[in-house]
Amino acid sequence: MRYKRRERETVILYNEAEENASVCTFNRKLKKKLSKLASRFPDKVRLREVTAGGECVTYTLPKTCVTIFPPHTEDWKDNMSKRAKSAEEE
Repeated sequence: MRYKRRERETVILYNEAEENASVCTFNRKLKKKLSKLASRFPDKVRLREVTAGGECVTYTLPKTCVTIFPPHTEDWKDNMSKRAKSAEEE
């Protein structure tokens, strides 16, 4: 069964009592990133479930891996661009 883009969600669950979070996703880029993390840190990041014919995966990982950043401003983008250019020159 093919899922519509609107139906292909990413759900991140965690609570105050446990140290791990659960990430359930259809997102290809995130699935690849989680797979690499699981290969690199098999004791911390674990594949728990594959569903929807392999389209959706669920991983368990430390809550410290879940981070929310503020939106990037134009100033921030300009500063990062300048830093990257100066690093290339070195």
